Amino acid sequence: MKQQKREKSSVTMPVAEPHPGGGPGYTERNIDLNGVRLHLVEAGRGPLVVLLHGFPEFWYAWRKQIPVLAAAGYRVVVPDLRGYNLSDKPRGVRAYGIDYLLEDVRGIIDACGAERATVIGHDWGAMIAWLFAMIHPHKVDRVAALNGMHPVAFRNAMGSLSHLRQTYYGLVFQIPVLPEILLRARNYRWLRSIYSEHFTDEDPPPQDQQAWMQAMSRPGALTSMVNYYRGAGVMMKFLKTSVQPVQAPSLLIWGERDGIGIETALPTNHWAPDLDVVRVPEAGHWPHSDQPEIVNEALLRFLER
Repeated sequence: MKQQKREKSSVTMPVAEPHPGGGPGYTERNIDLNGVRLHLVEAGRGPLVVLLHGFPEFWYAWRKQIPVLAAAGYRVVVPDLRGYNLSDKPRGVRAYGIDYLLEDVRGIIDACGAERATVIGHDWGAMIAWLFAMIHPHKVDRVAALNGMHPVAFRNAMGSLSHLRQTYYGLVFQIPVLPEILLRARNYRWLRSIYSEHFTDEDPPPQDQQAWMQAMSRPGALTSMVNYYRGAGVMMKFLKTSVQPVQAPSLLIWGERDGIGIETALPTNHWAPDLDVVRVPEAGHWPHSDQPEIVNEALLRFLER
């Protein structure tokens, strides 16, 4: 794979509140792979579990799962995906194509000295997790997705009106420059409104709001985040030629207050035949933040079955 030119970050701010509420100690390190430097947070020892965040978050999205999984006897590794928070932000849309994202996951597993891992993702991270399990089955023990359907199910749902209403911003993000202006407007108002949806009954705690704001305001972060959507066309072309069933045991967790109904996601079982489905009625798009006890119990049960 052609190496990407790495844009060195000048940001030196520490990660905001690495482990709120206590729990096992975290370690942090950077790894160089595929022309970028990725920031990782790690905890625990045991079989490797890689947690992949979605848009528009960073490793902190999994703050309520990391200590639980580590305490249960797993080595938990959580990257800031390329373009996010403390990871490098390579220039250009092509650097965010699905082939680079899959190679990043493979590189993380290799850098941990593991042959295989359980890969768990939310939103964009779920899309990456499904595709990684499909393309690199020998590297995956299990795969779990939170409010992220299999990419073929996503592609097939794109023409529906209800789906378009919930994902219209992906079309807006194709426009050069304008999305970054809109996202930055009024002190990141739209993004802050997204973060407020993490919790159905209360506002996010101040330390969480501070962490998200710090991550999204890093130099180059907004363009990098939007470039995931601008590079999605490569993934759609990929799906026309390279789809095969996911053979690993699979789990789909769905917060049912998400604007995209679970009925849109259930066809995932066509491409993941060994699929368990857990519905979380009181959660929205971020069940791991909104109802962490239910999600953690489901993940542990899945990992130990």
